[in-house]
Amino acid sequence: MKTQIAILFAHYIRKKNQNWIKNPIQQQNKTFNKLISKAKNTEFGRHHDFKEINHFNVFAKRIEWEYESNNKSVGKISTNSLKKVAKELECIFGSNHNSKELLNLF
Repeated sequence: MKTQIAILFAHYIRKKNQNWIKNPIQQQNKTFNKLISKAKNTEFGRHHDFKEINHFNVFAKRIEWEYESNNKSVGKISTNSLKKVAKELECIFGSNHNSKELLNLF
């Protein structure tokens, strides 16, 4: 009986690992969203504004974007508003090779 349970558990773990191997970025985003969702109502999450992750700082300049979440998880929010952010970053970083590679992420 223990052997059968161990075999079933091993198959389950193998399947989960295969998902991570085949789609690492998707799985990482899924984990990130789960962690943010769980932590947003903690004291730490409220202090760091996990509910509204809509900005970051670059060279002491706050880069912010507007979005309508409609109670969607962070991973499902439209990225259309990030075009403005990309333009701001282009002004900050300039037009060298490394900055172009970074901006291609947008």
